[in-house]
Amino acid sequence: MSRSVLDARAFHDEAAAYRWVESRVWPEGPICPHCGGTDHISPMKGKSTRIGTYKCYQCRKPFTVKIGTIFEASHVPMRLWLQAMFLMCSSKKGISSNQLHRTLGVTLKRLGLCRTASDWRCTPLASRRWAGTVGPSR
Repeated sequence: MSRSVLDARAFHDEAAAYRWVESRVWPEGPICPHCGGTDHISPMKGKSTRIGTYKCYQCRKPFTVKIGTIFEASHVPMRLWLQAMFLMCSSKKGISSNQLHRTLGVTLKRLGLCRTASDWRCTPLASRRWAGTVGPSR
């Protein structure tokens, strides 16, 4: 029996999800978003350290792969982000927020933050500019 793509470790393990995103954002290793350094960077390994946190010893600031991406201000786990993005991108005609919320087992409020950020970043820059009055959709 063939395995589903959603059985991949990156969709279920937070550390694996971070490694997967890091391999896409930093194919040649971590880059400090604060100073742009690549030489003196190492992962932080404390008991209370967040997953995927690195420290740049050039500017002495900690950072994660989330900085400068749609994940930056989000408290949603990275594995949930990956699951939601996979389902949104693999659906031929799109997927409703209600269907995503039922499939992933999260609240609509939490999912709305993911959906808004990913929809906004996926739209072409030219169509982001609003003309006229902006109101609620019907």
